[in-house]
Amino acid sequence: MATLERISRFPVKGLSPETLEEVKLVAGRGIPLDREYALALAETQFDEANPRPLPKTKFAVLARFARLAALHSKLDFATSTLTLYSKGSLVASGDIETVAGRDAIERTLDDFVGLELGGRPRIVKGNGHRFTDVSVHSPMLMEAISIINLATVRALEKKIGQQVDPRRFRGNLLVCHSACNIDPLSRGIGVQN
Repeated sequence: MATLERISRFPVKGLSPETLEEVKLVAGRGIPLDREYALALAETQFDEANPRPLPKTKFAVLARFARLAALHSKLDFATSTLTLYSKGSLVASGDIETVAGRDAIERTLDDFVGLELGGRPRIVKGNGHRFTDVSVHSPMLMEAISIINLATVRALEKKIGQQVDPRRFRGNLLVCHSACNIDPLSRGIGVQN
């Protein structure tokens, strides 16, 4: 029997997830409010009024900028206030629907991550576009929900001989199925009954 271990959404692509107790899903739609915003790199051209899918290399993401992992973020959707913490201390807060609020967050991120960003990142809003890694392949995949099977992660750990934090895969749903028969390096997943 499979169990749902965690539900996560990532309000801002590249920043920390929010854990949800429950979520209402609609067929053909992603997790509500998941990856609504992103941190565009300085040279990235993104038009909020006419959003187009771009590869994740155009955004500040953990895969390229590990220092972002030291930040904990919280987005209050009711007030559009993004708050950033480092080691439990407040480092920045601002309404990201305003110029001043975005400026405060962007300056902080630029200072925090440093020169490796190649310039100050910009907070961009998808306005109906989700910043999923697979959105560049089709509009349908823009609504993808990422499911990570903990059994797959454990099999990978065994294969490589070290622990792997499942949060590293930035999935929306973390499931555990004790009866999974999985080779993490193959394309197929078989389930034993």
